[in-house]
Amino acid sequence: MTGPLSAPVTAAALPAAGEPPTVRVYGGAAGVPPHRPWQPMIGSERLSQLLCPDLTGGREIGIELLAVPR
Repeated sequence: MTGPLSAPVTAAALPAAGEPPTVRVYGGAAGVPPHRPWQPMIGSERLSQLLCPDLTGGREIGIELLAVPR
């Protein structure tokens, strides 16, 4: 589940000069890390997809991928 969107954030690249800049991204409230909706992959992306029981369009991803002719 996602929450309400934040205010828009703008960014711009600065011209290169000296040492590369350090980038810090802050999110969440009072130091609470943001929700991470992704999950680590097992081995390769293809293996992760083949083992995935999630549905897309009402059909299981792994079974659909396995049925694709190679």
